[in-house]
Amino acid sequence: MKYLTLLLLLSVIFISCKSNHRIEEDNFVNLYADLLVAKEIYRGNDSAYIKARDSIYNVYSVNQFMVERTLEYYNSDTEKWKKFFEKVVRRLEEKQTEIKMSY
Repeated sequence: MKYLTLLLLLSVIFISCKSNHRIEEDNFVNLYADLLVAKEIYRGNDSAYIKARDSIYNVYSVNQFMVERTLEYYNSDTEKWKKFFEKVVRRLEEKQTEIKMSY
């Protein structure tokens, strides 16, 4: 029983250290793109934006802390941020194309 508890504890520690509370890149690209769209839609209406933001967080199963940690990670290196943001722009362009094709 002791060894099982120790193994479980070490597994939890390993997983939490590995994730470092950051969101996986592909998910974060989609999430960030969705946040930018929501920010544009609800410009000037902070309470509506906050509701939309929280709804987006729920869709991606994240919280404000995880988003902040992930943003810190990308902001810590200009090249990382540039590559990340290029992916976000591509995702926004894909969304725009999807919308146009649905008409």
